[in-house]
Amino acid sequence: MKTPKWLLGTAIALGLMLVVVGILAFAHAYAHIAEDARCFATFRSAQWPKWIGCAMGAHENLAGGLIGLGGAIFAAWLAYSGAQDQLRSMHSQARESARLRNEEKLNETDSAIAALKLAKAYLEDVAAKFPPESSDEAYIEFDFEHRLKELYHKARIYLSESAASAPHGFGRTITTLMWRLERLGETLAARPPGQLRSAGLQDEIRLTVEAIRRLSKEISNFLPSLESQRKNLAAQERNLTVN
Repeated sequence: MKTPKWLLGTAIALGLMLVVVGILAFAHAYAHIAEDARCFATFRSAQWPKWIGCAMGAHENLAGGLIGLGGAIFAAWLAYSGAQDQLRSMHSQARESARLRNEEKLNETDSAIAALKLAKAYLEDVAAKFPPESSDEAYIEFDFEHRLKELYHKARIYLSESAASAPHGFGRTITTLMWRLERLGETLAARPPGQLRSAGLQDEIRLTVEAIRRLSKEISNFLPSLESQRKNLAAQERNLTVN
């Protein structure tokens, strides 16, 4: 428990007074002066507090020096105490600033994790509308044009605003891939019925879908580092709050 400043100051002042009075009494008791000039014969016979004024009058220089020294010591303590209070205040302000910065980073990390999880779910949903990636001939020969055209007509190929704003550069990549997929769907929708499929469009659609799946995996691999960062920030938040 911290001692109140006023109580500590009172104790120091009283201690200095006792030291000054004790030194003055000791000096007077053993000084070589006439008996009739003494303020008391022994400490036991001294009349409190009259003998203090008497001893101060008998030893003016010593009394003045002791009082001045005591005042200087007390003033030095006041200055030291004030400096300590200022240092504690500065330290407290620095800790609060650090806590606020840490809290801001923690909130940003939480938002980034939530946004990336939403973006990952969105990409997985888009990729799930097409057959899973495989090296089989059936996958290579799958009619990606027909599937994309069907999805485009049903308005199931669109750019999610939340996914487009995903942090750490993922949003820009998502926007690019989905824009490409939408343009391909628009091209297919404008194609006359019965027109044979194009090998070039087939490959482009398939590669775009595969790129979407890869991006979803990149986000999955990136999320653990953010979770670890959030854990460290949360630990720092607790330390800055408790200490």
